[in-house]
Amino acid sequence: MSRTRRLTAIVAVAASLLSACSVDPPESLAAVETTPTARSVLRVATYDNAPLDHALTAWERDHPTVRVEVLESDIATHHAAIVEGTLEADLVAIDAHWLAGIRQDHELFVDTADSLGPITPTDAPDHIAAQVVVDEHVWARPASVGGLVLATRSDLVDVAALAGSDVDTWCDLIRTGDTWVSANELRFLPSVEPMFRAVIDQRPVDADHALTGPDGNAAIVDNPAVELAWDLSLLALGHPPMFGDPCEGWEGGRIAGNLPRFSAPWTEALAEGSFAATLVPAWALERLETGTGSTQSIWTHHHVPGSGGDRGGTSWAIPAAGNRADLAEDLLSWLTSPTQQALAWRQAGDLPAEAGLRGDVAAGPLAASVESVRAIPGPHDRAIVEILTTALERIEAGNAEPADAWEDALFRIRRLD
Repeated sequence: MSRTRRLTAIVAVAASLLSACSVDPPESLAAVETTPTARSVLRVATYDNAPLDHALTAWERDHPTVRVEVLESDIATHHAAIVEGTLEADLVAIDAHWLAGIRQDHELFVDTADSLGPITPTDAPDHIAAQVVVDEHVWARPASVGGLVLATRSDLVDVAALAGSDVDTWCDLIRTGDTWVSANELRFLPSVEPMFRAVIDQRPVDADHALTGPDGNAAIVDNPAVELAWDLSLLALGHPPMFGDPCEGWEGGRIAGNLPRFSAPWTEALAEGSFAATLVPAWALERLETGTGSTQSIWTHHHVPGSGGDRGGTSWAIPAAGNRADLAEDLLSWLTSPTQQALAWRQAGDLPAEAGLRGDVAAGPLAASVESVRAIPGPHDRAIVEILTTALERIEAGNAEPADAWEDALFRIRRLD
């Protein structure tokens, strides 16, 4: 019998005996409280593609006086609320592509360096660590990274031909794709957007290649990294390059298919086998596998041409305006622990941020892709890349010529300053 039920029974018996003796029950006995103590509420704000079920149940079991309230929205709405300061939460998830923009306001988040320690080289890749630490202020702590691989369908593509040195560069990939398209009359890549992002992420770490200049403004004009990514994307769309000759006179056909990732046409093409290869991060691998309808894995993973890539991943931060920083820090420590990172990989496909774990669970192209990324994004980088990929999508859909799309993108980017 529970404590509450025993107490209720005692009160009932005592009341009965006193009634029989025509004596009113004393005030102290009549006022016995039998209602359970209310649980504290911890508000955790997250976005789609950042699942929590694998960890929250266990954490709540160890904290029976706390109830976690999950506030979930789409990725754009979630991060916009963080930037605008309208998201009322005690712990927030932040996608890797939003870190650089939010980093400017790092003082609005609790510094966990003293309580949880500094971010070490094993805790996260350099390009992520550089964004979550400002002057030794650890304002966010990574739990996962995205990684990036070139995945090819073994039922459509000669894997041996793609696994060798012939696809070391983006030009090699474009030529290989053109050969395959000519023989199969299907698209090789679903769209050009992931390729453009990957080339941008592979840019050297210097001022000439930075998307955001030292003055905080966009630095796109005459930027060799942007021009290379744009020209390679045009070649993949069957257009001549605008700024240089990255593939030495190559004049092949179109290899990308105007199928934006996760759109209805993309999903249909995946099920029908209408494209042979794609650039994909860790968190999307399961969707790629299940979307084919095959009961067996038919995707083979290769190193991304160039020097790897990292698309997505989640870090956690504690807003200074929150009401339960102590509980939020406890949960943050739990979510970023090696045990939970490993569990998140098994249950949700989240690639661990911790270097040792990443190598253990995903040895090969996926784990290696993260380590080679060196560029540190600036505050406008995410918005700049979004504008440029939107311009490429207009070209890909046949709604704009390359020169017009480029000029329109420049106009929109200048308005960010």
